[in-house]
Parts: sequence; structure tokens; C-alpha cells
Amino acid sequence: MLFTNKKICTSNIEVKRNVIHINDVTCTKFLGVFIDKKLTRKDHISNLCNKLSKSMAII
Repeated sequence: MLFTNKKICTSNIEVKRNVIHINDVTCTKFLGVFIDKKLTRKDHISNLCNKLSKSMAII
């Protein structure tokens, strides 16, 4: 993911650090919160629902 305040097409941007290529991802976990490219909470909420359903099955 690339965060910027400018409207640019980020689909073809390659990011490299020294000679290491950094892959583009659609969703990442940061400080316990899942963040996707459009900054929606869908992935985070679905992950919470999965965790809750697993814990409820144990009870």
C-alpha cells in the first residue's frame, strides 16, 4: 500500500529499498488493525467476527 495526499495511479509503482523489491499488498495489519487500500474496515470486522465465532464455539 502506498499512502499519499495526491491522486495518482498506484497500480504500477515499484518500490525498492537498496536492491530489495518491496511487494504491494491489498491489506496489512498495523497495531492490531487490518487496513486495506481504500481504508475501509471490512477486513478488520470480518477478522473480528471470525475470532468471536471461534471463541463462542469453545464456550
